[in-house]
Amino acid sequence: MSILLVVVPWVTGGPTRIATAAAMKANEGADAAIAIAERSATSSEEQVEISRRSTERQLRAYVGVASIETRPAGDSHYACRFMVKNYGLTPAHKCTIFVAAKTAQFPLLDPKDGGPEPKPQGNDITLYPSAEIAGYAACDFENHSQQFENEELAVYVYGYVQYDDSEGINRRSNFAYRGTGGVFVRSGEMHPCLLGNSAT
Repeated sequence: MSILLVVVPWVTGGPTRIATAAAMKANEGADAAIAIAERSATSSEEQVEISRRSTERQLRAYVGVASIETRPAGDSHYACRFMVKNYGLTPAHKCTIFVAAKTAQFPLLDPKDGGPEPKPQGNDITLYPSAEIAGYAACDFENHSQQFENEELAVYVYGYVQYDDSEGINRRSNFAYRGTGGVFVRSGEMHPCLLGNSAT
C-alpha cells in the first residue's frame, strides 16, 4: 500500500503539469490574439482618418488667381485687373481679396518686403465652384517706360485671398506678380514672382 501511495501522486502529477503547460500556451495565444486585434483596430482607425482627410482634400475649396493683366490708365498710372477663381468642388465662404501694388526696382524676390500692406476688397463673398470674382489695383507709372523696357523697374501686384472652406477652416492663398520689359510695356503681361505665391 505504501508503494502505491508514493506512485499515485507521481502518476497523477504528470497530467497536471501537461494541463498547466497547455493552459499557459493557450493564455499566450489569447494574449497574442488580443495584441493583433488591438493593432488591427488601431490600423483601421488610422485608415479611416486617412480616408477622411483624403476626401476633405478632394472636396474642399481651392481659391487662387486665374488670370492677371495690366494696362496703362492715363495720368502716369497702370491699372491691374485680376480674376480669383474657386478651383475646388465646394463653396469658399467669406472670401476677401487683399491687394497692394507698387513700382520698384527689378528684380525683387518677394515684393511684399518693404511694400504697402494689402488692403481688402469684396468682403465676405461666397465663391461657388468654378466661379470667379475680380480684384483691382493701380500703380504709378511716372513715365519711366525706358526703365521698364530696360528691366530696371517693374510693377508688382501682390496680396492674398482669405476664405473659409466647407469645414469652416480658414484658408489663405498668397499671390505675387510682376511686370517688366518691353513685353509688359506693350501688352501689360505679368508673371509670378519667385516668392510670395503659396496656399494653405
